[in-house]
Amino acid sequence: MVDITSVYARLSTSAVTSVMPFLCKLITFSLGVYAGIYACQNYETPKVQSPAELYGRAKQYLESKKKPSE
Repeated sequence: MVDITSVYARLSTSAVTSVMPFLCKLITFSLGVYAGIYACQNYETPKVQSPAELYGRAKQYLESKKKPSE
């Protein structure tokens, strides 16, 4: 008869479980890329602004929300 706790202990220390988080992240990233490509090809998606423009808009927004100094 196989003891489940010993099997679990061997699996938890094996190389397979150390690779699994990487594989999970890789699969998630791949699905996101695929979904993005699909949406871009099949729907009219707006252009994404450059990082410099986004930074400028965020900075402008934060400055408008800043409390006036006394």
